[in-house]
Amino acid sequence: MYVKKYRNQPTKTSFGSRVYDSKLEAGDALWLRDLQNRGIITDLEEQVRYDFIINGKLLKKYACVDFRCKKGNKTLWIETKGFPTDVWRLKREIIEATLSDDHYYLVNPTENIIQKL
Repeated sequence: MYVKKYRNQPTKTSFGSRVYDSKLEAGDALWLRDLQNRGIITDLEEQVRYDFIINGKLLKKYACVDFRCKKGNKTLWIETKGFPTDVWRLKREIIEATLSDDHYYLVNPTENIIQKL
């Protein structure tokens, strides 16, 4: 039985062997694949581990970010978020504080936002 997480819409949509947690995430996956097919982004990955490294120390906890891709020499970490939770807000703050200059953390970006980077 599928249990709803944070009021997301359960989906049975699968692409290959991947099943998405929400309709929003499945839609973003299709959209990002289209951007990759059109050459706007490259190296698209899904459910990517983001290690928390603070003051040179790797913490045991890490975050799973929905998507990672490249736009030129920039790395984009893309999160699909329909309902912001307190845990996610903390995750976002830690990720944003530890990103290097050529990395960007984007939440529900539009094509225009990605194009401008």
